[in-house]
Formats: sequence, structure tokens, C-alpha cells
Amino acid sequence: LLLAAAGVGVAVGVDSAYYGRLTWSALNFFRFNFLEGHSSLYGTHHAAWYVVEGLPAILGTMAPLLLLASWSRPGAPRVLAATIVLTVAVYSLSAHKELRFLLPVLPLLLVFAGDGMWRLGLTRPRLRGAAALAIVASNAAAFAFLGLRHQRAPMECIEFLRSEMEGKMAGFSVDFLTTCHATPYTSHLHAGLRCVDLRFLDCSPRRLSDGRLTRDTTDSARLVQEGAAFVEEYYRRPGSRWPRYIVVADEVLANVSSVLPGYAAVARFEHNIESSAGLVVLGRG
Repeated sequence: LLLAAAGVGVAVGVDSAYYGRLTWSALNFFRFNFLEGHSSLYGTHHAAWYVVEGLPAILGTMAPLLLLASWSRPGAPRVLAATIVLTVAVYSLSAHKELRFLLPVLPLLLVFAGDGMWRLGLTRPRLRGAAALAIVASNAAAFAFLGLRHQRAPMECIEFLRSEMEGKMAGFSVDFLTTCHATPYTSHLHAGLRCVDLRFLDCSPRRLSDGRLTRDTTDSARLVQEGAAFVEEYYRRPGSRWPRYIVVADEVLANVSSVLPGYAAVARFEHNIESSAGLVVLGRG
């Protein structure tokens, strides 16, 4: 309890010093997302989504092993089980759900998956080897496809821009005219202590005159809705400049290319195997 109080005190002190007023980011996060329900601005799922879709997705072929595990043994197993159930239950209260929110409980779930594998070996020893092989093979296949091929456009785009930056740092600049969080951005595109000239469209929720929050009027939403008209207005804003590169989504390129004089496609990256939609890098000639 003393350590928790000390941790909260440090967090409040740092947040308050940064924002210039008494505040605590964790409390603000809880109020915005849970009490006020504004997380729904970023998409919603039904209440049971984590149980029927989220957990099976992150566990894959290890999910059936949970049915064989012992969840009610006294001591640590019971504490771990309660932690998992409580965490999933609390997260399920929010309308907005994402797979990444479940990742903190994944190691705990794997403990029970291992227990299930051990019990399978005791009751069906002939199946243990086949089950282990199926788990390894399916995870290797998933890693190869999801990690190396599926939805690779954001990473390949940033890797291309990084190679261009390293080749000619002077005057390097990029505008990302894409939807919200379409690329890893500065987590993969940076130059040590030097500040890279990167800009992206704002997608922060806007408050309407009646007090409601909306994302329908953000820059990223307007790009999709208005196309060329928005791009023209965007580059007339004070402080704007024409960058060396502009990244746009393939599906909006035709609507905005006419108002980007002097730019031509220098690289194109496919996003998945289902369609050719992806990201296009425009370079200034």
C-alpha cells in the first residue's frame, strides 16, 4: 500500500508539472474512456467480444488447452485465474475493444495452457506429441504470414522513407496524408537527437457546440470526405510547406493527386493479399 501511494504520488507530481495544473493522467484516462464512454469514438464491439473473439484470436491453437487446465486449485493458480477473469471482465465494460488490451494477461493464460498440456499428457499421452506439433506448426505459420506478409504496407513505407532519409538527411521532410495512426511514424523514423520534419493529420476528437465529441470533423476524416478540397485548404494554412515526400492511401490518391503539383509516385506498398489497397509515397520532382 505504501509503495502504491508513493507511485501515485510520483505520477501525480510528474503529470502536474508537465501540464501546469494538478492532474493525474491515469484518472483522466479512466474518466474519459470508462465513465464518459468516449472510447466508443474509436470503434465498438459487443460485450462478449473478448471472450468469443479476442481470447481465441490471441491464443490460437492453444485455446483448447485452457479447457483441460485446472483453474480452481488453491494458491497461485486461483489468484492467477481471478486476475484473468477480473481483467477481462473490466475491459469488457468498455464499448471500445482491441486485441492489444488483452496482451498483459496472455502470459497468465499461457500458464494455464501449459497446465492443460501437462494434463493432456497424463490422460492421453499419445496425443501430447501431436498437440505440441500442431501448436508449433500453426504458430510458425501465423508468424510467417502475419509478421512478414499481411498488412506490411505501414512498415515497408517507413523502412523506405528511413532509407531515403539516411541517404539524404538535409531537407528531408514527410507529410502523412492518411487516416489516424496509419504508420509507426517516429517510433521507426527518427534521427537520434536531430528532429525529423514529419507531420500527420490531426485525428483528435472535436467538441461540438452542444458539448458532444466527434471525429467526423478531424483533418483525417475531412481528407476522406473532401479529398482535393481539403488538401488545398491544408497547404494554405499558416506554417505549411511542401515536403519532400507525401504519403497517401492508395484509395484516396486519385482524389488528391490533381492538387499536388510536382509530385509523382516513387514507391507503392500493398497492404494485404486480398486487395491492392495500400500506401503510396509521392516524391517532389
